[in-house]
This record gives sequence, structure tokens and C-alpha cells, in this order.
Amino acid sequence: EAFAVVREASKRVLGLRPFDVQFI
Repeated sequence: EAFAVVREASKRVLGLRPFDVQFI
């Protein structure tokens, strides 16, 4: 479940800053 939350957060962050996407 935690993974799903991170994935959803990455989608929102992707719009603000694609930095978290690389972190994942």
C-alpha cells in the first residue's frame, strides 16, 4: 500500500517538480 501512495504522490509532484520521479 505504501508503494501505491508514493506512486500517487509522484504523479502530483511530477507536475510541480520532476525531481521526486527520479528519486523513485
